[in-house]
Amino acid sequence: MLGWRGYFGYVSPSTIQLPAELQDMLPDGVGVIAANLGVRAHQGAEFARAQQGIQNALELVVGEGAQAVVLAGVPLAVRQGYAGEQEANRGWSKQVGVPVTSGMAASVDGLRHLGARRPVVGTAYLDEINQQIAAYLAEAGLPPVGVQGLSVRNPAEAGRIAPTAFYRLARDLLDAHPNADAIFLGTRSNLQAVTLELERDLGVPVIHGTQAALWWALRQLRVMPRPEGGRLLASARA
Repeated sequence: MLGWRGYFGYVSPSTIQLPAELQDMLPDGVGVIAANLGVRAHQGAEFARAQQGIQNALELVVGEGAQAVVLAGVPLAVRQGYAGEQEANRGWSKQVGVPVTSGMAASVDGLRHLGARRPVVGTAYLDEINQQIAAYLAEAGLPPVGVQGLSVRNPAEAGRIAPTAFYRLARDLLDAHPNADAIFLGTRSNLQAVTLELERDLGVPVIHGTQAALWWALRQLRVMPRPEGGRLLASARA
């Protein structure tokens, strides 16, 4: 029976493309209840409209049994700044009666959990969004030492980028900033396989939103992750 160990909600800013790596990363017996906010472009008006839809999406997934909810999507999260988003998530949690966070906030928690202080950031996004990401991380006490993006303009374009492009981007960033102690990757692409290769090849922790969202959600459900999920998920088993 699906969800016999628990369910969490996953609210995507845009469409959810299948097959998705989250399915492969789930422990047996953990279910995901998903919704999306209909973002079609990386534009302020689209993000503002999506923000208005969060309450309905949260009520939908919680009403169907989600015991914790992750709001996915880096650009939507960082627009509020770290402190503003933390306040918003506390408000959502109180309103719907279950813990709510974002994939970006979960990534911050994951970086801290692994002892990172000076990440580099590789993303799919335009410079404007990358600057917002850098400001968000700096406000959270994790000022990035380098940030670079691939300049996509909408979620569909981001979804078409080969995950291997982020392998090269991350290596270039670490070569340019050898004092970095972690890598954060921001995009909607399936990045888990690339994450594992980067951690093996470069020797630093690598975090992306889907992985961090799962790590956070499993902690709320008190379920152990699969053992092969990289440093962040493995840390729950230590």
